[in-house]
Amino acid sequence: YGHLAKECRKPKWVKDYSYHKEKMMFCKQEEKGVPLCAEQSDWLHDTDEEPNEQELEGRYMYMAKIQEEDHNADDHDEDERVELSNLIENLKLDIDENKKLQKKLKKANATLTHNLNESKYALTESNDIRDRCRSVIHQKRLSLRSTKRIKIVNLKRRDQT
Repeated sequence: YGHLAKECRKPKWVKDYSYHKEKMMFCKQEEKGVPLCAEQSDWLHDTDEEPNEQELEGRYMYMAKIQEEDHNADDHDEDERVELSNLIENLKLDIDENKKLQKKLKKANATLTHNLNESKYALTESNDIRDRCRSVIHQKRLSLRSTKRIKIVNLKRRDQT
């Protein structure tokens, strides 16, 4: 928990991106003559040894590279947001177009359903008329047969007399 060289109670900082970024910022401030608060100054002097020019240059390059990557990532994120925004807009247009098509299809279905019902009614009427005609024809045939038989019987009687 504490550092070996001192009786420090603060946990040792992991030397990651934020560690190097903060150290570089404090070093730059110190180089420019900007006064650091006591805690910042203590922390800067407690971290390793005094950085040499080559090490500082390496850190600066490292930080510049990280910042460039962050900037590129931000650009990529922005491009991705723009693409998603465009995709959403296109989907909205597709949805609107589909809604219009659905309305047209509903109207067409209503018209077709109405026409189908009219056709069914006309077919039913036609079938009823056909059935009545068949019934009348059947009755006429029966009547003709009956009349024919009666005439035949009458002719036979006449011929016999």
